[in-house]
Amino acid sequence: KSHISLCCVMSQADRPIEEERDSKRVKKETSELSSLKRNETAVFQAVAFDNEDQPSIKKYQSYIVLGADDLLAESMKQVNKLCDLFGYSQTVAAALLRTFKWDVDRTIEKLMDDPDKAYTIVGMANPASSSSSSSSSSSSSSSSSSSSATCLICDDEYPASDVVSLGCHHTYCKECWKSYLGLKVYEGSGCIFSHCPAPGCTCIVPEDVFRQVLEDESYAKY
Repeated sequence: KSHISLCCVMSQADRPIEEERDSKRVKKETSELSSLKRNETAVFQAVAFDNEDQPSIKKYQSYIVLGADDLLAESMKQVNKLCDLFGYSQTVAAALLRTFKWDVDRTIEKLMDDPDKAYTIVGMANPASSSSSSSSSSSSSSSSSSSSATCLICDDEYPASDVVSLGCHHTYCKECWKSYLGLKVYEGSGCIFSHCPAPGCTCIVPEDVFRQVLEDESYAKY
């Protein structure tokens, strides 16, 4: 009995020592594991950022928000580019770019492939072909410029200086143009694609006609 009691006392006395050893061993293993993780992180960082063979990570701005003034300046750059390439007026270049959604490359491609078809889509006469035919009709136009013309809307007769006609040769007085285009501006941004008032006519109204017949306030909205 005394021998058993002595063994029990000794085992109880050794237990805290063993627990302390286990605790130290766990702490050591934990420390080694943490150190290993830190080394792995360092290696990963070195591979990701110091290795020249690895592609670098860059941030790119996906879009830019433009104000009204900046947008106008950018659109005028595109218009002037087309004017420089083909010798068009700003009115013609702007109409072409609006039709092809301000894609300069696509506009140029359409004009190079089939100019007449491109102008038909826009609703304008090809300036090159119209300029070549203008010499043949110069005599008739000069005679008509000094005479009067009848407005196809109000059916009144006006001096040639008080009527406006597009490439389609449909003639309207300035007052009827003013009423028609003023209503288009009031309807909204679709006014930039306004066509000749004649039924079925697809000839687009260029900006200079808006400028010519509208008052300053209406033209500013345009």
